[in-house]
Parts: sequence; structure tokens; C-alpha cells
Amino acid sequence: MTLLALLALLAAAGAAEPEAPPSAPDPLVSAVASLAKGSWQQAATAATQVLDDAGRADAHASAWRTLGDALDAGGLPYAALTAWLQGVALAPAAVSPSYAKAISRVDDLSEDVWAGGLLGSDLGVPVDGQTRGTLALLKARAAFDEGSWGTVLNLLALVPADHPRVLEADVLRGVSLAQQERYADALGPLASSYEKARALGRDEHYVNTLALNTARTFYASGNYGQAMAFYARVDREDPWWTEALLERAWAHFRVDDPAGTIALLQTHRAPMYGSWYLPEADLLRAQALYLMCKFPETTRTIDAFAARYTPLRDELAATLGSLDAAGAFDDGRAYLAGGSTKLPATILRRLRSDDRFRDALAAVDAGRAELPRLSGAWGERARTALQARLDARVATEGGRVLELARQAKAQLDDMLQGLELTRIDLLTLESQLLGQAAARGEDVDMGGEERVRELRRKGKRVWPFEGEFWLDELGQYVVLARPDCPDTLRRGE
Repeated sequence: MTLLALLALLAAAGAAEPEAPPSAPDPLVSAVASLAKGSWQQAATAATQVLDDAGRADAHASAWRTLGDALDAGGLPYAALTAWLQGVALAPAAVSPSYAKAISRVDDLSEDVWAGGLLGSDLGVPVDGQTRGTLALLKARAAFDEGSWGTVLNLLALVPADHPRVLEADVLRGVSLAQQERYADALGPLASSYEKARALGRDEHYVNTLALNTARTFYASGNYGQAMAFYARVDREDPWWTEALLERAWAHFRVDDPAGTIALLQTHRAPMYGSWYLPEADLLRAQALYLMCKFPETTRTIDAFAARYTPLRDELAATLGSLDAAGAFDDGRAYLAGGSTKLPATILRRLRSDDRFRDALAAVDAGRAELPRLSGAWGERARTALQARLDARVATEGGRVLELARQAKAQLDDMLQGLELTRIDLLTLESQLLGQAAARGEDVDMGGEERVRELRRKGKRVWPFEGEFWLDELGQYVVLARPDCPDTLRRGE
């Protein structure tokens, strides 16, 4: 073989084994580089490539985290949160570098129950102490929603005393203890939280809500005097004021002060409350009148109650059978927007002071606005995750609206049925009074007219109440009335 032939043979052998091409860059590395350049859509596309690769399942949690970072950078916060949480469900530690941003979106979207439960699933993730305390608080809120009171208290113990959100932790601790009927233990954190919230200048509605919860805990503990004091701290302008006034009337009723009860409930009879759902106020007033032996007024009160609430009960019964959770959610939306509704407006009025429903409504609207922007290959997975969360939130909040209506229906069923027993009691007691009077040869003034004549004989001017109310007088009424029961009649006899 000549030298030339040998060189040709060697050249041919070399051509048969070319060098291997350079390996393709890792999509996640490319995604991070794209984000650094501000190209969030390219980053989202690269992260989606990893999610589509079944052979890289070990990298899926990191890919979801990167997709969440990209969506957040693109101004799609709800989609970003759902992406981060998809990764958390796979491997929390892989998503932990984005926890601070995720927590911020949780607050913005009021997703503390759902997202908090997922983010707090592993408190051992590598985050700083403040973030870990926030995760414990969020997980505690999720446990509270499930009624796991012991878990709530254990998690709250992990929130440091110097944590920026320690006030929220103290409030949650107090409410959880009250839910366990540990009222003495609950009063400490609740009362101190009320004072701390005022000192920190928290918004008035937050402070009023704390006052109401503290009052309820005092009431449940049997300390009706302190309950009255805290009920009175709820401002007239606050959405809770009317309810606080009703519960304060119950406290007066418990200390055998029917006149005080009637005075507080006078507010609920004002024309401005004519369309409100206040059956408990009407029946409490009837009970107070009954205990004062003011039977004609008691009868008029329960007759008016039946005339007002029987049609409402029937309307609820007819509507509830054909309404699902999504429909109830839309009904709540329509009511707050001033539109027509399937459920009675008087029942839906409570949504005006339901912060959770209003926050959910705003968040769902924001999430739905993001859906059209989640297009193309990179947006399909994010769109699916976000749509599933929005559907679940609508179902949850719509279910709460349905439960509100169902509870009202059940309450009215019980109350209307109890009215018939009350009528029987009235007839029995009236007969007893008349019998005792007849035995003594006396007349019984069942309507209090003799009281009016007595006042007039003393030179007093008697102004009959004819339904006139003044706005600045609401909540300030005083009733000077004594029972019409004769001394020979004792309660329970």
C-alpha cells in the first residue's frame, strides 16, 4: 500500500466517527436567564417544557416554582400563586426561595385558608425565622377553618413574640380557646388584643370586631356586666353595631332586666330596619314583654312576627331547592351590585358585613381577568390550575351563602313553630291572672291603661309612641316600665 493510499484510508476512518454535537442547555437554566433579562414569557415557555417532560419528574417542583416566578413577573399574581402551590405539593423545599413572594400574594388575594394550609405543610423548609412564623400562622388559620383547635394552638406557639403579625396570632388564639369553651383562658388574649389594636391604630372595623368577640366571650362565661361594656364599645357606624345591640339586649335579659332589653330592642323597630332580617330581636322583645305580663303587646308582637316571617320562610323553601353553590355565589354578587336575586335580599344583606365573601368576590374577578392572558403552550398548564382554584373558591363561598339561607330557613321553622306554644302559654297565664283577680273581686288591667291614668292623675303628660324615630336617638332609648304582674304571681307558677 502506498503512502497516499494509507493516508486516504485514515481520512476515511476519521470521517466515519464525527464529534458528538454539544448538549442542549437545561430549560430551567434558560428560564432563569430569561427572567434575569426580563423575558418572562420565554421563561414561562422554558419552565413548561420541563413540566411536559415526563422523564424529568424530579425537576417538576422547580419548574412550577420557575413558572410561578415568570407569571408573577408578567403581572399574573393569581396564576403565579397557583403555580407555586403546585410545586409546593410536590416538594416544598424546591419552592421555598419564592415563599416570601407567595405569602405576599396570599395576603393580596385573601387566600390564607387554602394557600396557607399548603405553604405551611412543611415548616422545616429553608426559610428565615420571620417567614417560618408566618407559615405557622397561615397553617393555624387553615386548621381553624377545619375546627382543629388543638392544632391551632400548637401552631400559634411557633409564632415568635416579636413577630410583626403577633397580634393576629393572639386574636386567633383567643377565638380558638373560646371555641373550646375555655372562656377564662380566652379572655386574656382577646381583651389584650383589643387594647393593643387600638394602641397600634388598626382600622376601626378591626377594633370593633375585636370588641364584639371579647363581648361574646364575656357573655358565654356568664359575666354579663363586662359583656354589656364591650358590646357598647362597638361604634354606631360599624356594620356590627346592630348585632352588638341585639346581643347586648340578651345580656340585659339574662340579668332579669326586661325593661333594659326592650329599650335596646326599640332600635330594631325603626323604619330603617324594616327590610333587615331580625327575627331574634322580635322574639326577644316578645319574651321580655311576656315576663312583664304585658300580654296584649306580647300578642301583637308575635302576630306581627308571624305575618312578617311566614312568607319569608316559604320563599326560602321554594328557592333553596333549585339553587346550587355557583348560583348562590352569583346571587351574592348580584345583591352587592344592586341587582335582582333569587334568594331574598333580607337574607343576603349580611354579605355587606361579610369581609370574607367580599374579598373572595374581588379575588375571583381578578383571577378571571387573568385567564384570557394565559394563552399558548406556556399558558395552558397555568390556566388549568387557576381555573380549578377559581371553581373551588366559588363553590366554597357559594356554599357559605347557601348555608346562610338554610340556617335562616331552619331558624324560622323553629321560631314559627314555637309561636304556637307561646300563644298557649299566654292564654294559660292570662286565665290564671283573671281567675286570681276574680277570687279577690278585683279588675285586671291587661293593657296597662290604669298606669297611664295614674300618671295623668299625678300631672304627668303622657306622649303615646306613634312610630316616630330619630336617627341620633337610635341605641339611646330608656324604658321606664314596671311589670304588670300582680304580686301574687311569681314567674314559673
